[in-house]
Amino acid sequence: MNFPLIHTNFWDAVIAIPVIIIITQIIKILFRVQAKNVPFIALI
Repeated sequence: MNFPLIHTNFWDAVIAIPVIIIITQIIKILFRVQAKNVPFIALI
């Protein structure tokens, strides 16, 4: 069984992870989202 070759740029992860964390924290502060719902927001 051959798996597909996925080309991922290292910098995509380096930039995307901090951006997602910042966005979720801003949403948590502005909309008073409970901490248990933040992972679901990050997933979206």
